[in-house]
Amino acid sequence: MSHKHLLKDQKGVALLLALLTVSFLVTMTMQLLVDVDGQVEDAALVEKTLAMENAVYSGLSIVQAALYSDQQATTYDSLLDSWAGIDGEQLTSLTDDISLTCAVNDLSGKLQIHALLANPLQGGNGANNTNKTSAQEQQQQLEKVEQVWTRFLLSGKFAIDDEQQVEALLDAIRDWIDEDDDARINGAENAYYQSLSPGYSCRNGAMLAVEELLFVKGVTPALFYGDEEHEGIAAYITVAGDDGKINLNTAPDAVLAALNPELNEDMISELQAYREEPDNSDNLADPTWYKNVSGFPGDITLDENLLTVSAKAFALTITAATEDGRCIGKGVLLRGENHEQTLVHWQIQ
Repeated sequence: MSHKHLLKDQKGVALLLALLTVSFLVTMTMQLLVDVDGQVEDAALVEKTLAMENAVYSGLSIVQAALYSDQQATTYDSLLDSWAGIDGEQLTSLTDDISLTCAVNDLSGKLQIHALLANPLQGGNGANNTNKTSAQEQQQQLEKVEQVWTRFLLSGKFAIDDEQQVEALLDAIRDWIDEDDDARINGAENAYYQSLSPGYSCRNGAMLAVEELLFVKGVTPALFYGDEEHEGIAAYITVAGDDGKINLNTAPDAVLAALNPELNEDMISELQAYREEPDNSDNLADPTWYKNVSGFPGDITLDENLLTVSAKAFALTITAATEDGRCIGKGVLLRGENHEQTLVHWQIQ
């Protein structure tokens, strides 16, 4: 090969290497730009997410302040209170371009799962007359609570057929939350649940959330969530509280109807309209206010042992949203008589 051709080949190789180098540098530069853009987008997303989470916590503080202020002002709770109608537009004005909504639901207006089981007495075998009276009162209250649950479940709103199915369901719930492993006639304990595939253990203690009912014998998704023909019971029950008392000022229609078998839809509507009228606010401090409702039958009474007008537990749902997404905080807040507040089951989604 001549010197001329060798020099030509070397120049060709050098040119090729130069082109490859330029191509590599261009590729690396483009990838770097993509990475930088990605990091900028990620940083912006993180910033937006943090801003929404901060807005949720701001909403939580506003709810807590409203609940505290309300407890300072009155000894009763109703849907006319400030916590029940927090203005979303005013909240949004505080959070720039983030839409903020706060939903507060009084759990004291719902049916208490744990009220289906009487609280154990103190004093053991040497219980005195006071304890015996207490045992009798507990049994009477338990029977009243069971009657309310039975009327509720048999209202026709839910996917349940007859009283026999109700009895079996209530027995199964009691077996799930009591501390022993002795199954009631229509109930179920560990032997039943561990025979399932897959098997699991009975709680034998207090439920942590209403969704736990789905593990209980006889509780179907249709009964819990509802189906095309029925409502679900989930919206009307709670694991908060165990005294069986229902806040007459906040109870939903299906719970109100279960308080007395003679109540009809028109009467329920009249009760709801009365308690939502601001002029009647002061009257709601007395659980017998229903007697003041115009046209309400005087021969229909509600058992005062099942009524309250105060609230101790609240379900909170606080939502912060933008055009790009949303952040939701959910939890339960317990409010004590000494104004202490305890946030439980709190979760950011």
